[in-house]
Amino acid sequence: MIWHIIEVMPGCTLNIEACATLNIKHDGLLIAHEGAVLCISPQAINNLENGYSNLQISPGVIIPTGYYHPNQFVVPSFSINSIENWNGLNLNFTENLIIEAGGILTIQNSTLSFAADNKILIKRGGQLIVDNSTLTSFKYCSEYGMWRGIEVWGNSELSQIPQSNQGWVRVINGGKIEIAICAIKTFRPTEEDNGTPMQNYTGGIVQADGAIFKNNRMAVHFLGYNYNNLSYFQNCIFETTEALKDNSIPDYFVKLEGVTNVRFTGCSLENKITPGSIQVEDRGSGIYAINSDIILLPFCTQSLTPCPEIDYQRNLFKNLYRGVYGLSTGPAKTVSIDRTDFETNYRGLYLSAMNYATLTRNYVHVWEEQFTQNPQTYGFYLDQCTGYHIESNNFNSENTAQRGIGLIIHKSGQANNMVYNNTFSNLRIATQAQDENRGREYDGLCYKCNDFSNNLYDIRATVSQTPINIYSGIAARQGADIAGDNMAPAGNTFTLDAQAGFNLSNFANAFTYYRHLQVAGGLLFHWFLRLRTPKP
Repeated sequence: MIWHIIEVMPGCTLNIEACATLNIKHDGLLIAHEGAVLCISPQAINNLENGYSNLQISPGVIIPTGYYHPNQFVVPSFSINSIENWNGLNLNFTENLIIEAGGILTIQNSTLSFAADNKILIKRGGQLIVDNSTLTSFKYCSEYGMWRGIEVWGNSELSQIPQSNQGWVRVINGGKIEIAICAIKTFRPTEEDNGTPMQNYTGGIVQADGAIFKNNRMAVHFLGYNYNNLSYFQNCIFETTEALKDNSIPDYFVKLEGVTNVRFTGCSLENKITPGSIQVEDRGSGIYAINSDIILLPFCTQSLTPCPEIDYQRNLFKNLYRGVYGLSTGPAKTVSIDRTDFETNYRGLYLSAMNYATLTRNYVHVWEEQFTQNPQTYGFYLDQCTGYHIESNNFNSENTAQRGIGLIIHKSGQANNMVYNNTFSNLRIATQAQDENRGREYDGLCYKCNDFSNNLYDIRATVSQTPINIYSGIAARQGADIAGDNMAPAGNTFTLDAQAGFNLSNFANAFTYYRHLQVAGGLLFHWFLRLRTPKP
């Protein structure tokens, strides 16, 4: 209802309940005299077109515990074109909030709630700082859905230095964005808001330190920007804790489409809904990247160089349908994933045609899939990738009944590649090389210095069709026999005979496996091997 004048006399009470709407337009007034009682719910939706000019509140009004003084819900401005600081406010928006070029808005210790059709627009040259504050929907009002989040308008023709070339948002000190269709877009969508950017409006900057992205359909969406990106996420939480307000299915927390150098350090990306209460496909996923860098690094909690290992805060992907899904259709992009934990994701990491990936010191608790003829889950899957560095990772089902698949390498080609010094435990298939991973003579994929324990299959080479070709399988020599060189043999340690189906299971071209011998003063990594030879 739209009011012209509401006057509350002494001894009288004005009640505005949660989700009720009060609109005061133009020169309308809310007048409250000394002794009047104002019971205005924090969840009421109050629209005062002219802000404080629509209020005449006497100092002696009575505000019972749990209710708000009208001054606390007045939106100071819907358009920011200078430097403003909002502190300690509880504001409800049924209009867009716009940060103009040159405007800087800092929101501290406040909660801003938005109606379903509303959003924050940060124009080129504008800046928003969300500091220990929450941006949310009218979450207590069932008739209001998910709000539209923040649009950070960039200029794809300009660098991000100086930052004033672009829109810029910072979310810091526990700042939270929740219940949005997309919490942050780094571009300006078309009027239909279908995800297609307006031309030359990509490149918005997002810098998040200690931020929380909660119960959004998508948290952050980057679209193509050719310059180096200054965006980063440090010590942030991405989480789904309940069914989304509009009953939609969670998408990826983050989508990277054609961007470089966006870094994630010490972040957690997790579905916290009780496993088993929802379909695995409905859990949502972590990071989707196409033609983009994937940079996942630990965060050092101490200002020490080098950082003590105990002080590293690792990235975490947990209870998701996919952890990381990376694709490439063009020039090589950086893939650097170090000290990241993948815990009980249906599919942990998938990379397709992303060459020269570095995957080091990660822990992968694989999905405990029961045996099927066509398994669907895995820890890491490299599909037609080459030049990779896979070292010091730990793949484990944490189930002594031998469940799941650790590492799959599919068609890495003829070049020399190596899986080196990793640990595989309690898996049905520790590592599987599929189809062509072999070159002429002795080139191709080699497994070296890995430790296998309690797996049904340690190293498995398979083919998808017969007859096989000369490139099917893994390198013809696994290790080498070089006199006096203890590092030359393959050096893997294998599952004990009683626990293993096969240490080496090969359905492709034959290979020679060089192992250490048991000699006085020498080394023994495994004396007995259970082998499966190629099909006749």
